[in-house]
Amino acid sequence: MHSARRHPSSPPGFSLLELLVVASLCAIVFTTGSLAFRAVAQNQRRATTFQSVTLTSAVAGNFFPGTTSNTIDSYTAPNYGRATTANLMRNLFYQDTASSCAVFALPRTGNINEIRERILTIGSRQPADYDTPAKFLMLLNSLTTTSARAAVFNNYRGAPADSITTGTVTDYQTNGTVFVLQPSGSTDQLWVQAVYEIDYVAFTDTSNGNMPCVHASVRRYVDSGLTNFYDIIYPQSTLAEVGVPFVHFERAVRSNLVESSVTKWKIAGNQPFYLMWWPDPAMPRLKGTAVFGGTPTYATSTVQADYAKHEGQTSFTFVVPQFPCY
Repeated sequence: MHSARRHPSSPPGFSLLELLVVASLCAIVFTTGSLAFRAVAQNQRRATTFQSVTLTSAVAGNFFPGTTSNTIDSYTAPNYGRATTANLMRNLFYQDTASSCAVFALPRTGNINEIRERILTIGSRQPADYDTPAKFLMLLNSLTTTSARAAVFNNYRGAPADSITTGTVTDYQTNGTVFVLQPSGSTDQLWVQAVYEIDYVAFTDTSNGNMPCVHASVRRYVDSGLTNFYDIIYPQSTLAEVGVPFVHFERAVRSNLVESSVTKWKIAGNQPFYLMWWPDPAMPRLKGTAVFGGTPTYATSTVQADYAKHEGQTSFTFVVPQFPCY
């Protein structure tokens, strides 16, 4: 005889207690998700706010060659899309400098530079004689084709002055131009691979209680043409909070010549180099953490004292060899 096949018994249903536990867990999950979505949505709106900035016609035309308007729309900090664009420009800057033969960074108080051509004809001068930013500026001042336009640059060794006062007017030295030179196939020419401009422009937001703001931008030019840029607006900010755009370290062997004013900058080993700072769109303010709570504690005899404003201000900090290919 064949035994009868027994059907498996039906599984029992959930008890009331189990249903209550599951319902409670679901309520917690959905409540948490709702709060997280609300926080993300609020932050997203905050991070995508933009406003119009009115520049002078001269500055707008210099920043964006060919433009017919002096009003631009820019995002306010923090903005993570702009931070991504800044990262791409940082990578491009690394590529430019890595393939260059020399980098010369010159500071400005104003917002206009017009020396962006591809070729600088130097005649019978020896390029090797211009081995510091100060001497490169001397070269620009000596060339008939650039001497008048080079007047926008300020001379420096080590760190540029934080500000320059003329009469009763104080201008903060926040802006700079970086000339990236490539190996030249000519004995009487310097070939400019790219020119980078770092600029901060102060303005007042009249639609928001006359709030002080700063428009910051980094732009790249090749043969006077704008190829890449990013910009950002820092609300409730002033130029006094920015700091110098870069500092320059000379080789330690130069300390054999006693120059007390620049001795602390003669500490580079085999290669002179710059520390350089770009505006960070992901930061909500320009004022760094070092100065937010008071004056930095660095002694004036240290190099940090000259660029302490950048502490906690930006993640876009570069160490740039002056002669990358040497």
